[in-house]
Parts: sequence; C-alpha cells; structure tokens
Amino acid sequence: MTNSNSIVSAVQSASGFAIIELFELELVKGLHYTNEDDAETKVRYRWHNGSSRNDNRRVFFGGNAYDRMPIKAEGFEYNGTQGSSSPRPTLTVSNLFSTITAVLIGVNAVTPGNDLTGAKVTRIRTLARYLDADNFPTDIKTLTKEDGDFLLQESGDKLMAADLRGNPFGTPSANNRFPDEIYYIDRKATETRDFVEFELASLMDLAGVKLPRRQVLPKEFPGVGTFIG
Repeated sequence: MTNSNSIVSAVQSASGFAIIELFELELVKGLHYTNEDDAETKVRYRWHNGSSRNDNRRVFFGGNAYDRMPIKAEGFEYNGTQGSSSPRPTLTVSNLFSTITAVLIGVNAVTPGNDLTGAKVTRIRTLARYLDADNFPTDIKTLTKEDGDFLLQESGDKLMAADLRGNPFGTPSANNRFPDEIYYIDRKATETRDFVEFELASLMDLAGVKLPRRQVLPKEFPGVGTFIG
C-alpha cells in the first residue's frame, strides 16, 4: 500500500529532497500487440525526465529501471473550474531518432489508426530518499573504513558518513510515494520529428465509454426505485 503520509512528511521536513517524477506507458494486448508477437515485444515503457548519477542515465525505483526521456506533462492538477470532471492532462514526449514514431508504427500495424489510444499512462512521484541504491555510484571521492561498510563523502567543507550499500539520503522503498495518477491515452494530438503529444483521460472519460457499464435491476439492487422519507 502506498504510504503517502510518509511522502508528505518528508516534503515538509527541512531536508528539501527533490520530488522524482516517473512515467510508465503500458500497451494493451490485442489492441496494441498480438498474442503471436515474440517475447522481445516491448509492452511497457518506463521513463523519467531528469538527471541521474548513472552512466546510463537511468533512474531505478522499486526494482524497475526508468530510461531518461525528455517529457513534458501538464494538466494533472485538479482545480475548481473543472467542477466534477477529471483533469485532461497532456503528455509530450521527445521523438528523437523517431523513437515514438516507431512505437506508433508497430501499434498501428495491429490496429490501424490506433496511435496508442487506450494505452495506460501512470504518473509516479516519490522522493530521492526512497530511490533504489543502484542510483548512487560509489566511485566518487571517498575514504572507506577497513570493513568497507562506510565511506566519507566530501560535501563542501564537511565530511558526511554514508552507507556504501544504500541510498545516502534515506532508505529505499517503493511504497513511499504519492498516490499513482493513472490515465489513458485518448488521442494523439501532434506528431512531428521532434515530439509527439498525447491527450490523456481518466478511464471513465475515454471516448465511447458510457455509464453505467451494466444494467441496474431492482433484483440486484433493492434500493432502486424506492424513496426514503
């Protein structure tokens, strides 16, 4: 279960650790790829739009690797002008080397004109103190103890002790994160050589989805059609 209270407490503390924003794009079997696709078919993409100390520029969280990809995400916030409707965010992803175009070509070969409509987009936010230990290399200026457990890391004019075996800012935990924000691609808005922009929607706001999804009958719901004074 997500421990959002721990995240809020850390944000409000004097440590000032940065919020890390991660994205997952998950394709749908039968819509974006077929059962006959080989095991090498990529059905989930994980990205981050930030910096990393790793040579491969990946961020590791919860045992998963997130590749660096220039992304601009807007419109996730709720505001009073929306009434009861959900946000309709936009996700703009770099199309350098036609990376996203290649994904679209593969998807459209399965469902012509789909353009990733219906794909699941999850926005994950956590703090640096909860990232996996793999994010923090040990080949920096250090002095190790004889047992190899600790190092002395230079920070300005001070020396701080940090555990070689883990995150120097805190304890890695995939559970300590803000509540995940889950949306689905409603349509591809723009595709150029530089970027691809998608419009997102909640599951209930997707085009063609209507409520209720099943018939409501008094037999199953006795309160239907009755009034309590």
